[in-house]
Amino acid sequence: MSTLCFFYCFLLGMTVSGQDIMVIEEMEFRGIEKLNLEFLYKLIDTEVGDTLNLATLDADETQLRRLTAVATTKREIIPINQHPNKVKLVIEITERRTWFPIFGIGGIQGNFFFLAGLSQYNLAGKNQTLSGQFLLNDGLPNGQIFYQNQRINGGKWGFSAEIKRSASQEPLFFEEATVEYQYTNLGVGLNGIYSFRPNRFLSGGFQLFQENYLKLGPGPISELPGPDEFQPLKWLTNVRYKQDEIRYDYFYQTGYKLSASLQWVITFGQSGYFTSLILEGNKYWRPSKKGNIATRVRFGISNNDTSPFVAFVLDSQFNLRGVGNRVDRGTAQVVINLEYRHTAFEFGSWSSQLVLFSDIGSWRDPGGRLKDLTNPTQFRHFAGGGIRIINKEFFLATLRIDYGVDLYDSSQRGFVLGMGQYF
Repeated sequence: MSTLCFFYCFLLGMTVSGQDIMVIEEMEFRGIEKLNLEFLYKLIDTEVGDTLNLATLDADETQLRRLTAVATTKREIIPINQHPNKVKLVIEITERRTWFPIFGIGGIQGNFFFLAGLSQYNLAGKNQTLSGQFLLNDGLPNGQIFYQNQRINGGKWGFSAEIKRSASQEPLFFEEATVEYQYTNLGVGLNGIYSFRPNRFLSGGFQLFQENYLKLGPGPISELPGPDEFQPLKWLTNVRYKQDEIRYDYFYQTGYKLSASLQWVITFGQSGYFTSLILEGNKYWRPSKKGNIATRVRFGISNNDTSPFVAFVLDSQFNLRGVGNRVDRGTAQVVINLEYRHTAFEFGSWSSQLVLFSDIGSWRDPGGRLKDLTNPTQFRHFAGGGIRIINKEFFLATLRIDYGVDLYDSSQRGFVLGMGQYF
């Protein structure tokens, strides 16, 4: 071990000083089963014939670990006999399974769901995603078929396409009363993706979708506010920027990621348009071998219409664990999520984490003022704990169970179940 450390430092000193230039004479990937070798060589910056650059190698390993098929990597720099200035670079990859069966039963108070589907996150060995799933939510059928090729042949351009049907029972908040609607959204979308760098992406595209709001009650429908049925046809245009600086080691994460999403929506047959902006940042630390700290800060703002049909929802599945099922809506939001994840055990392919969390959020009511986001009466703060059951061989194979309680009103509480980490 000490010999390897000495050799590593020796290489670093020569690379920095420039006195003796080390050249990569050979490269080899080991442990490859499903990944496409040609795709891997195009994905990284290091090539045969390059001068050895440890900073570039670090960046290449980070990029490889972001692939859904890669659990972890390890590199080895081997001197070539009789060639003191030439080395062989070996990158050993531990792959994980990327055929992922989707199955779930659970939900939150007032909304139990059943989920089934199948996803492939490494189609053709080139990190392409193909996914199909069915979700029974609020007793209503939902479905999606999604395809993404983020880097065509390892290049800078990519695209994604989807067809989806989403349906739910939605409470809409009128001044006179809260009215339950059955909401359905049927749409098709296409997005183009450009990679500035291996971890920075700009995407943009469109979605054509038909919405349907059907009034349910409670009570006699004719006596309740709002239309009995509303079926707008809409066109959505979006632009999104994403920067991903996260390093992965199996299910552990360090680093950060940032995203910004801007949307414009027009409704056919109506004047004007709807606009929303969402900014989100995630940061991850690993303070100990078994510990992981995760944070998420999210800010969203949209047209400040005095309408029940507004953009941002207060819901256990998306922002505040324990708050309930779509309990409120707003035209702006600030959400801060904090988690400490501690690995309780690791046995072969299986792991379990215990989680402590704090979720804080504030909303601007329709027609309200932006400074209302800092009004203490608008804040909700939930805290609690949970457990994660993780299979390290499969991408995204994490079962999540959380229980949250409102710190200012202990009667507001509940379980939240789902697949994957909360954020």
